[in-house]
Amino acid sequence: MEDIQIDPELCIMCEACIDICVRRHLTRDDDTIKVSPDPCNLCGHCKAICPENAITLSGLNDEECVPTPSPEDIPAPDALLAFFRSRRSTRRYKKDPVEREKIAQIIEAGRFSPTGGNRQSLEYTVVEKPEILHKIRDRCIEFHAKGSERTLSWLAEKEKKGETLTGADQAMKAYAQVWPFRLQLNKQGVDTLFFHAPVLIVVHADVEASPGPEIDAGLAAMQMGLLAEAQGLGTCYNGFLIGAAQQSAELKQLMQIPEKNLPVVSMVTGYPNVTYERLVSRNPARIQWI
Repeated sequence: MEDIQIDPELCIMCEACIDICVRRHLTRDDDTIKVSPDPCNLCGHCKAICPENAITLSGLNDEECVPTPSPEDIPAPDALLAFFRSRRSTRRYKKDPVEREKIAQIIEAGRFSPTGGNRQSLEYTVVEKPEILHKIRDRCIEFHAKGSERTLSWLAEKEKKGETLTGADQAMKAYAQVWPFRLQLNKQGVDTLFFHAPVLIVVHADVEASPGPEIDAGLAAMQMGLLAEAQGLGTCYNGFLIGAAQQSAELKQLMQIPEKNLPVVSMVTGYPNVTYERLVSRNPARIQWI
């Protein structure tokens, strides 16, 4: 069965699908549209542009191909930018659980994000059980605390040789100095990693299926964070967990991440126990106009 099927009764031969096809799988053949036998990446552009909805793509849920929003339903640019700016990293959470429906919708925001070549290699782990969440937090903090001494020793040796520490080195040094303290706080019940958030979401990717998993996951995670914000939830991205999980088989097993998959982005979410009254400033954009 071909990846693309065109209903001849509905097709009006406008050739919009031919013009939009990225891989040039569609061509005109007299009074029909000819479909190439080569595999299609199922990006959906041809179906999205067809004025008569004459196209069906195998393997895709046709019920999801609903009409696009009208211009009136799309947020105005200024309002959308203000919404983007209103999202902040939340480090104070209420104890209230997050409804499963809201978490599922956050995952949907990731599912519909763009991926390189439409390969859709991303997978998601959602941790809700407190006992598992606490184990992941403990192992992550222990991992970094154990490695902090090696990091500080390596940086000291670098300085001893007269080498200048880079900005990245300085950041590593600052973090390495604080991990033993974080370990002590964690033993006292103070969570400085997940901030007692009730939900952890990890985005991981099959690296054999995607040439750019970091980009794919980053795009997905940003959409997920904004969707959570629209639901009244707070989020905080966590690179420390990813750094540890990429090296610790135990952490990957705790999060049930397949061995072949690479953990790329993690975020905690929950109902914020803080209210911000205003937007903040950022450094001016560095732009090279050409």
